[in-house]
Amino acid sequence: MNMEIDQHVISWPCFSEYEIVTAPNGKRYIRPTEKSTAYRFHYRVEREQRVIDAVNVGMLVLGQKSEAVIEKAVLEFVTKYGLLGLMTALPNSPDYMEYEVTFLPKNRFIRERSMKTDAYQKLFFPFHDLQKMRAKLEQEPDWKDPDSCLEWQMLMSLSDQPEGVMMTALREYAEPYDWVVDQLKDWAYMVSSCYFFYKDGFITDLKLRISMQEGMEAYGGIAPSYIILLREKPTLWWHFHSLHQCIHLTLSFMLADENNPLRMCKYCKKIYLAGTTEDEWFCSEKCKNAYEENGDQ
Repeated sequence: MNMEIDQHVISWPCFSEYEIVTAPNGKRYIRPTEKSTAYRFHYRVEREQRVIDAVNVGMLVLGQKSEAVIEKAVLEFVTKYGLLGLMTALPNSPDYMEYEVTFLPKNRFIRERSMKTDAYQKLFFPFHDLQKMRAKLEQEPDWKDPDSCLEWQMLMSLSDQPEGVMMTALREYAEPYDWVVDQLKDWAYMVSSCYFFYKDGFITDLKLRISMQEGMEAYGGIAPSYIILLREKPTLWWHFHSLHQCIHLTLSFMLADENNPLRMCKYCKKIYLAGTTEDEWFCSEKCKNAYEENGDQ
């Protein structure tokens, strides 16, 4: 998969610990805890594994696992990789904060095609005053507080990005829990649809085939911007403004790869990356042995 990433957008804000909290509006949110430490997670690190992890959390939702199991998996995912950055992933442009109105393409989270920018941003800062959050971007760090310095350094690393991207790096930034879960489920649906569409050859049932094709077409996302570099051959360099965009595009490349290495384990049903023909059916030797002993679950 030839997918170069812009060197100026190589990291994403993360915190060491997250929690699920109910906001005054009654909606549950995922946010960093007050005692969490800020750090940066690099896009290049575990790029494909990050996709696998996201999809497997979504597979728990598709498999109708208990809410406790799903919550635990979601928190483990965001603790490892950070929140999805939905605030900048959903609008037509990451520069939406420059305008009074934010325009939104068709998406599963917000029905309105446009919203007042303040109202839109408030969806992601339900616990704090929005003006104070914007002012925080201009504040100098408390040099005696290590956590404040780390957060400031993370903000400075994004200083060449749109202001909305910088705001997603604030400790006060939060994302609706059900939005995150639904997005992870959507990615799992994309992978499982591709798997069953081509499993044992091409689907011959015309109605089912059309239904699955239309279902996949509904999962188009906002494409990140890119430039073309003339190297040994023309190369696309992508400018990601959210973790969501990075995962969605990487997954799309993986699914469209003619040597698609994504597989579903015949025993545990997890999605995994097949490295050789020897692991075409099982994610591990343990699952292979369990399948041979117990058959399909």
